[in-house]
Formats: sequence, structure tokens, C-alpha cells
Amino acid sequence: MNRKKNTFFKTLFVIVVALFLVVPQLSYAATYKPNNVITDEEFNNYNSMSRGYIHEFLVKKGSGLADLMIPTEKGNKSAADLFYETAQAYKVNPKLLIVTAQKEQSAITDDTLSDRQKEDLMGYGVYKGSTNECTGVDKQIDCAAWQFRRYVDRYDKYSFQKGKTKTSQDGVDVTPENHATAALYNYTPYAGGKDGYNVNDTGEGGNFLFWKVWRLWFAQYRPSGTLIREIDTPGIFLLKDKKRYPIWNMNVFNAHHFSKDEVVDISTEEMEGYSTIAPVRYPDGALIRSPKGTVYIIDHDERRGFATREVFEELGYQNNILYDATWEIVNVYPEGKSISKDSKEYANGTLLQPVGSKSVFQLWDGKLRPILDVSLFDRNFYWKNVIQVAPEVINSFPSGNAVAFRDGSLIRSSKGDIYVIENGERKHIARPSVFHGFGFKMSNVITVPDSVLNAHPEGEKLETY
Repeated sequence: MNRKKNTFFKTLFVIVVALFLVVPQLSYAATYKPNNVITDEEFNNYNSMSRGYIHEFLVKKGSGLADLMIPTEKGNKSAADLFYETAQAYKVNPKLLIVTAQKEQSAITDDTLSDRQKEDLMGYGVYKGSTNECTGVDKQIDCAAWQFRRYVDRYDKYSFQKGKTKTSQDGVDVTPENHATAALYNYTPYAGGKDGYNVNDTGEGGNFLFWKVWRLWFAQYRPSGTLIREIDTPGIFLLKDKKRYPIWNMNVFNAHHFSKDEVVDISTEEMEGYSTIAPVRYPDGALIRSPKGTVYIIDHDERRGFATREVFEELGYQNNILYDATWEIVNVYPEGKSISKDSKEYANGTLLQPVGSKSVFQLWDGKLRPILDVSLFDRNFYWKNVIQVAPEVINSFPSGNAVAFRDGSLIRSSKGDIYVIENGERKHIARPSVFHGFGFKMSNVITVPDSVLNAHPEGEKLETY
């Protein structure tokens, strides 16, 4: 294989976080904010769940609604039909309707529903008495969705409005930060909590309960490996297990073979929902140079120097990409044992190619891991970092498992199905709306041979975002 040339930037990002000692923030998903219960984007996302996924969700929750057939003017309908079709008709999030049914009647987790629970499913018009024109499962869902849409479209006609302070019926001064939150208060004028603390004895009332159920079931999810950036800010973070890891600078960014085109811009509210963890470090196998000119290689998260330049060149590292680093970054890595003439050992993460062969391997934990296809190599690595060695060097290492696409990679099968890689698994993205909801771009999707696709275990299907 021919080596490809790569360039790298040396411009530093200014990231407003402590460089090494990062204090974790309280998660947005764990602190109730009565002024911002959900966002307008969440409220209006009427394509967030398919009809089939709504039914599957009800079944998983053991809901008495799951297998209930409701007589309507258009024939018998399932609860999933009603939630889905009504959400589409009024362009409101079906999650909004599902959470409201749980908040009002525990209808999603109760396996058997009483007549009263079904008659007043969404709590709509209950304050007037249970005998109203919106009694019954189908009418309750329709009336609630209609009312929610009306609250937003005619926001200036109702008591709670975006940016205006009003006292809730349980004594909390609320200033809705968006139309969605105002709509929730117009529907249920109780805060139930304030600044993360309960107002009443149980904290189970009003919009606190709505928020509690929403965050439990539908808190913002993005696959691990996604690169995120707050809108109109420069700092880029790597998302992993719902936590964000700041990326020090463009050298670290490039060392991981990330692309700016992969970065997804997100809202301030969502960014605040992810706890901040320690910064992303250079990967094993990366070469860094201190301000003094000393070259180190990262090996099992340590920096290891070379005893002499001859050792460095005899191992073949002289053509690899070399990243300049400040002392602050260099000193993050404990100094490990120097690579000497006697040891001549390759660092973890080194890419090796036997002379005369097209195969490339990554050395990992003392084993050689095959790289199955050029598409995978181009997503994970740089050709400039491949070191050609004699076949006997390759044969001196035991074989390891094949290298997987890095998390966050988007791959497409020969049939056209698109997957995202997360924790080494391939997760099928069920619909275009889910793909675009994650902020992904088709330009980042790589078509791979089925043999490479199947080397990644299949994970859960991504039906919503």
C-alpha cells in the first residue's frame, strides 16, 4: 500500500475548562430547572418515535395500553396508533404525550388500567369533572395534543409565557425560558420543585414529575464517539457514556484522526447536560516533542523517550507524524522506561506492515491486531505512521482480535443500511429522521464490505434520538 501524505495544524483551541483538574458539573439531566423543563426542539420533534417503536416501548414498560384496542370514529386503534397519529397531526413530540399520560395516570407503567385511568388518561379537562367532551383514551390524547400545540402557536393568549414571570399554584415564581416550558405550565400550573429541590413533601407533583419521567426515559442520547461543540463556541468535546471530554488542541484532535466535518453543533442546554471529565489525551503510539526538543512516544499512557536517535530511526519512527507539545501537556504523562538499543521495543499502538505485503497491523497489548480493510484504516489511522518491518518481526508477535472502527464512525452495508459504531458494536440507525436528529452528515458515511461490517457485533437498533 502506498503511504498517504497528511498535514496537521498547530493552532490551539481555547477551551474554557481547567486543563487537568476539571471539576465535574451537575448534569442537566439530574437537576430540575423549573424555568426550562424541556426545550422547544424536544417539544416539536414529532418524528422522534415511529409507530412500531411506540408500541415496543409500551410493551417494554408493561403498560396496560400496549395491547388495548380503542374504538374510534375510524375503527379500532391501538394506543400506539393514537400516540403516533396524533403527534403527527399536531406536530408535537409523541414523547410529550407519553410522559403526560404517565404523569397524570401512571398509565405507561401500570399493567392494568381502571376505567377512570382510561377516561382521564391525559388529565385533560379533569378539573371540570370527568364527564367532558374529551373523555376516553382517543379523545384525551387528541385533546391534549391539540391543546399543547395551541399553547405554543398562540403563546400570547395564555397565562404562562416565555420570558414573563408568573407564580405557579404551588408558590414558585416561574419565568419560562422557552415556549415549550410555558406550555407545560399552562397545562399543569404546578412547579413541584425549585432549583433542584422539592416544594412539596414528595416532590412528585406538577412539572417536576413530568421532568423526572422525561429524564428517566428520554434524556438526550447521542452515541459515544460523537464530537460535539456548543453553537458559536470553539471548544470541541468527545462524547462518551453521556460525559464530555474536552480536546486540548488541534494536535490531539488530529492525532485521533478526527475530522472537523464530524463535529456536531448542539445547544447550550444540551451541552450543560453532560458532565465534564478530564481532557482527551494523545493516543498510544503518538509521537510528541517537548519545547526542549525531546521526542517521546506515548505508550500505555506514559511518555517514553528514545535512548539515542539511532534507536529511534532503527525502529522506523522517523517518518511518523510528530506533534509539538507544551510542557503542561508533556508533563501530564508519567515518564516511563526509555527505549534502548537493547530493548528496541515498539510502543503500544504502533502500526506495522511486513515488507512486500499489503497487510497492516496495530500492535496492542503485545499482540498484532489485523486491520481488515482500507476503509477502516482510512477512518482510524494515517498512512504516514505505518512502519515497514521484516516478516520475522511480524511473526514474533501473537495474533490479536481485528481492529474495529473507532466509536462514532458511520458505516453503510452493501444493502444500504447505515450504522454508527459505539463501544465496538454496530448500531443500526432505523430511519433518516434519527440520522439527521443526531446531526450526522451523509458525507461522513463509509460503505464497507459485509465482512468488515459483520466483524462488529450488532447492538441495539437506534429508533429515536
